[in-house]
Amino acid sequence: MFLLGNMESSEFLSLLPTILLVILGSGSIVAIFIENRYRKLQSLEEKLREERQKIYVKVLEPFFLLFKKPTDDKALFELMNSIAYRQATFELALVGSDEVVRAFGDLMQHFYTSGNPNKSDPSDIEHSKQTLRLTGKFLLTIRKDFGNKDTRLRDIDMLRHLITDLEKFEKSLP
Repeated sequence: MFLLGNMESSEFLSLLPTILLVILGSGSIVAIFIENRYRKLQSLEEKLREERQKIYVKVLEPFFLLFKKPTDDKALFELMNSIAYRQATFELALVGSDEVVRAFGDLMQHFYTSGNPNKSDPSDIEHSKQTLRLTGKFLLTIRKDFGNKDTRLRDIDMLRHLITDLEKFEKSLP
């Protein structure tokens, strides 16, 4: 054997199992490393998903009040202006998915601009349609973030269980 110099083929054959074990052992070590890395990533993703779920529920609290009959505007205002709610919205911005953060921002911008006296009257039907559309989009985006990426629901479908006369709005929506 020209590779091993003066080593006889019988000596090489006796070393072959050891060489194969070293080669296979190295592969096993790499496989174990990759598996451990994968498990750590899965664990981190699961923790992030759990944290997101807690934050999403906190951020949705005012919407539970908003769709309650009769709506308690004072309680809604107090909740949305509380330190705990502001903290939840900051947490949302930090750990929420890009799509959820964007959908929440769009919804909040709608609320901020509709409160401007130079804008249309909040009781206006177009304002109500836009509020429903953006709220549904926010809920649908959260749903998709939790693994329902291929859902065939529409924004408005996310509100169907909350609003009794939704059909009159739905007919006029694009």
